[in-house]
Amino acid sequence: MSLTQLGDARIQDRTEFVGKVYSMLGVSLLFCCVGAFFGLSMPMSLYLPAIIFEFVLLFACMFLQRAYPLNILLLFAFTTVSGITLGPVLNIYVAHGMGGIIPIATGATAAIFGGLSAYVHISKKDFSFLGGVLFVGLIGMLLIGLATMLFHLPMSMTLYSGFGVLLFSGYILYDTSNLVRRYQDDQVVIATIALYLDFLNLFLNVLRLLGSGSRRR
Repeated sequence: MSLTQLGDARIQDRTEFVGKVYSMLGVSLLFCCVGAFFGLSMPMSLYLPAIIFEFVLLFACMFLQRAYPLNILLLFAFTTVSGITLGPVLNIYVAHGMGGIIPIATGATAAIFGGLSAYVHISKKDFSFLGGVLFVGLIGMLLIGLATMLFHLPMSMTLYSGFGVLLFSGYILYDTSNLVRRYQDDQVVIATIALYLDFLNLFLNVLRLLGSGSRRR
């Protein structure tokens, strides 16, 4: 096989890999939506156990990411349970008469995710340099949120959510770049989870941002 043919084969393999990941992402989001539908009526007494189970499934996905077909089953179980835990969050907005912003947040998230992903694929830029900055930003966001809950500190939800939108937009650039350049062919599940979590967290921050704007009206 010539160098040209070898290069073409690698490009085709990478294209197939990327296609598999986006297909799995689409199915994962569908399972999330189904889970969220059932989560809307979940008793709050089951919320904490569901969160714990969600993290158990996430770690299982990470440790068994190459154990086909168990890894696929774990992926869909995780995305379904994450949808179930999302249900009560959505229920809060519905209960406060803000259910109308949920489809708006979904559309905005899809547009941002699609636009940033397309930019990475079209521009061919490598955004791996963002990894360290994004990690520091994520830790900072978690610590601020935790301190606010524990010590009842005043905080602008608009600023907090706006920072979250920027942070996870950066993660979309970073993880899409890794998808194109760094993941191995047997890492479909872990690549899917990375993009799924980017989408889900971006959605939650867009939803909070829209919700804080609605409360001020």
